Amino acid sequence: MPILSKESVNSLEVINKIYDEILNVWNTSSSISSTIIFIFVAIDSMGYLSMPLTKEENGKSDFIDWVDKFLKTEPNESYQYLGKDLYAARCGKLHSFAATSAYANRNKTKIFGYHGGKGHKYNPEVNKDLVIISIPTLIRDFSIAINKFIELIKEDTSLKSRVDSRINSLYSQFDIN
Repeated sequence: MPILSKESVNSLEVINKIYDEILNVWNTSSSISSTIIFIFVAIDSMGYLSMPLTKEENGKSDFIDWVDKFLKTEPNESYQYLGKDLYAARCGKLHSFAATSAYANRNKTKIFGYHGGKGHKYNPEVNKDLVIISIPTLIRDFSIAINKFIELIKEDTSLKSRVDSRINSLYSQFDIN
């Protein structure tokens, strides 16, 4: 039983709060690992919110589909996001704090490293399997993805219904005073 009524939770505010928390982590600590973990969890949450109503639990396809639909970077970036690459990186980072995962090995995905500077670093002539992801670039791109997702929620009544039906199950912080 949800603690909050559906009327008391604004889906778009919750989604924006998730993004604000990511920015706060990065801006106050510049912690690459904390920020990337939070982004992966946030993508999982967006996949959960947008998955079909017939599903009760989200999985890899929901994460991958959300990335492939919403997460894009500038055309001049040396690496363009692929849902399966991010999912493999997510599995490695969240399950064993590693760069690789069983999913990555089975699906021959790219291996991610991370840096706090500008622009993704990918040169297939040097190493076709290694991408160094820029956290500031990923944060910017995730912001754009969140905005696209929010715009689609406003336009698509089916998506809005799915999001609204699940938003109460996301972790929320609020003042109890």
